[in-house]
Amino acid sequence: MSLVSAKCPNCGANIQVDNVSRECFCSYCGSKIQIQEMANRSVKIDRSNDYNNFLLLAKENAEIGLFDEAVTYIDKSLEIQPVSAYVWMLKAYYSAGCRNFDDCNENAIDLNIDFFDMTIIVFGQKAIKLASSEYEVSYYTTKVYQLFLAIAKKILVSTYESASDVQWLKDRYIQLKEIYSMVQLTTNGQQEHERLLSIEDSGNIDILDSSLENAVEFVKAIPKEFITVKYYSAIKDIANKYLKCIMKINERFLIYNMHWSDEYKKRNNEAMFLINSYLPENERDTIVDENNDSQISSTNNDELNNLMIFFVFIVFVIMIVFVILALS
Repeated sequence: MSLVSAKCPNCGANIQVDNVSRECFCSYCGSKIQIQEMANRSVKIDRSNDYNNFLLLAKENAEIGLFDEAVTYIDKSLEIQPVSAYVWMLKAYYSAGCRNFDDCNENAIDLNIDFFDMTIIVFGQKAIKLASSEYEVSYYTTKVYQLFLAIAKKILVSTYESASDVQWLKDRYIQLKEIYSMVQLTTNGQQEHERLLSIEDSGNIDILDSSLENAVEFVKAIPKEFITVKYYSAIKDIANKYLKCIMKINERFLIYNMHWSDEYKKRNNEAMFLINSYLPENERDTIVDENNDSQISSTNNDELNNLMIFFVFIVFVIMIVFVILALS
């Protein structure tokens, strides 16, 4: 049972009403009150105490890291006040596992990249949309987009750590190689033990790839006009973290003789182009150079061999020319 404040429709006195009962009696005039009838007469039941209590419970749970419970209480608050920009912002922050919107960075976010809720973008955008003044628009825009930047960086940090977990792959490679040492089967240039290992790791690769896409989605949700000089370093950090993730996944591929497909390369280059587009051209130099390095590192062995053959051929031609000139 939960008591809420209301006004008696007969005498106008403030009374406490059991919000699950069908009827009650006014403690002042004694008149019988049909609670549904009160609602039909548009007699407003004051639930401000419930609203404030739910917000308080949400904050208390968030403070001790119980973010699922915090979001549950935020949803109860939104049932009472669905047009509160502040509560929608809290939902975005708590859904990301961030308890402090005054100092939000990737280290303040507690999330699992395997089960990450992309609707955080919707929650943040809702907060901005519901802002009722120029000051609120500026405030919620800043807080929400700072959260998006922090989430993008956190996802990339977590992705890099997951991609770096390769010891089990190396151990499994040795195990499978011993099992199939007498078998000469090959598939697309892979030996059988390499093919089987790539299959075993495919689920992990899908998660890592999905995480990279999610990080980019949070960047895309930020209007480019928001990114001023103040945020250039954050964008550069995201670009560099993205590149490190690509290179680390590439190292993972090389364990079982796999390489980035043309589709993956194209998508990664498009993602880097998008991230870089948030910066003026004079701020992109260091990132562009690293991007070129990452593309070279993902070139397959055949391409590298062709480059080496071409280089040797050029050296040979130059030597022949020198010999001819010397003899003449």
